Amino acid sequence: MALVVADRVKEVTTTTGTGAISLGGAQANFVTFSSALSNGDTTYYAIVDNNNIAYEVGLGTYASSGNTLTRTTVLDSSNSGSAVSFGAGQKDVFVTYPADKSVYGDATGNVAVTSLTAAGLAYPTSDGSTDQFLKTNGSGTLAFADVPAGIESTFTVQTSDFTSVASVRYYISTAGGAVTMTLPASPTAGDQVAFVDYTGNFATTAAVLGRNGSNIMGSASDMNLDVDYFSGTVEYVDATQGWKLI
Repeated sequence: MALVVADRVKEVTTTTGTGAISLGGAQANFVTFSSALSNGDTTYYAIVDNNNIAYEVGLGTYASSGNTLTRTTVLDSSNSGSAVSFGAGQKDVFVTYPADKSVYGDATGNVAVTSLTAAGLAYPTSDGSTDQFLKTNGSGTLAFADVPAGIESTFTVQTSDFTSVASVRYYISTAGGAVTMTLPASPTAGDQVAFVDYTGNFATTAAVLGRNGSNIMGSASDMNLDVDYFSGTVEYVDATQGWKLI
């Protein structure tokens, strides 16, 4: 089942009342609903009754059994937006593209979305802040969010024990002795800290990642960095794994 919009789909019907429309065959130079839709597909339809001066636009559901179109949701009509009880006589019924469902470019090239709510989407009513972006929760709700901060370098060589902060890269020299880089306390998932062996002495004198209460690679132990010129990044994942090398 899918929402289908197709060109040149137009049939006649003699259905009366407010029920499902029985489709009576394509008009000249048009095609049938059955040629464009499968059973259970939905489409936007319009019904025009020139004999009784009535019309209806809505979302319909096609049924191959009986070749009918159920008027699932009425969007606009000559009956004040409600379903029209059509009278006797022949009516035209065709696939359309309602204006309030359309996406289009205006005179300046901007794209306007008339209605997201009807499509099951919830979107912000404010403009957000500079440099923010729209983020979905996976269920149709959109919200402005800050762009994640990248890793920034301190450009200061650390030669003694220090406590790191998230989103920073540290250059560490153990040429004068061991250095412990204590990881941030109370980290949140996604926090990252980067480090670089500035002088290539880690194999001789290891630097130490101090866990500061959190696990490192799933272990409640500090980690030695003992490979010359090693550089890396640790990211906090969760309470079980703690900080992981990435």
